[in-house]
This record gives sequence, C-alpha cells and structure tokens, in this order.
Amino acid sequence: MNQPHTPGLETYLEIPMSPEDLAMLAAIAAGGDGTEGDRMFHASVLAAARNLVLVDLLDSLAEGAGKIAAASLGRPGQPPRSLAAHRLSRLRTPATA
Repeated sequence: MNQPHTPGLETYLEIPMSPEDLAMLAAIAAGGDGTEGDRMFHASVLAAARNLVLVDLLDSLAEGAGKIAAASLGRPGQPPRSLAAHRLSRLRTPATA
C-alpha cells in the first residue's frame, strides 16, 4: 500500500511564515499558547475559501471555538505542533490569488 508523502524538514523550512504564523510563533516564544494566531489562521482559511456562509458560521461559533482552541493549545507541547500543522497545510492547499 502506498504511504502518503511526508514532507521533510527542508520542505517545511521553505514554507514562508504568514502573518498568522508569526503571531502564533511570537506568542509561543513569549510563553503563551498562540490562541490569537490560531484564531487568525482559521479565519484566514475561511476568508480564502470566499464562502460567506462559512465565515458567518465561524463568527457565530467564535466564543465556543475560542474555548476549544484554548483547551487544545493548553496541552503541553501542543502550540508548536499546531503551528507546524498550519504551515504544512499550505503544502496541501493550492495558493489563492
């Protein structure tokens, strides 16, 4: 069975840092959990989808989604893993204009 290709460190390092990545990285480096950068990332994904229904849905769920993100990012070691997942997701997503 074919295994999915996992990008190596070289590929990961070539992925440009988005403003959302930088916000999350700065928060993590300062000892925070990166929840604001995480929120910015998910909002940018929905904006890129250009689907107002999804944007409105996120807006209506913002409080609950924020609590879920805070709980997830509060786990030891999770903020850097989430940041890496955000960056790697851009390898699997076509660039938008």
